[in-house]
Amino acid sequence: MPFFTLSPALALCPSLPAQILDVGKEATDEELRKAYRKMALKYHPDKNACADEAEKLKAEATFKDVGEAYGILSDPTKRRQYDMGATFNASGACESAG
Repeated sequence: MPFFTLSPALALCPSLPAQILDVGKEATDEELRKAYRKMALKYHPDKNACADEAEKLKAEATFKDVGEAYGILSDPTKRRQYDMGATFNASGACESAG
């Protein structure tokens, strides 16, 4: 059973995890951690509590995507699979590259 499920957008685009966190494919663990913290803080639901309903929903979805992207890139096994071109389906399972 996967630790998390991916949003449909993240599951369909294999390059999206790095794009979501705004890091390069060669980002170090420290760069990933900093990027994750920055994005998570920016889109955290508590930070967007005063926004209108549409903005809240968008921030919530982005916050989830940020967490999912970090989950892939911070896990050594998933990161290796991602670096080799693998994609992750909506259940969070790795699919073969190509």
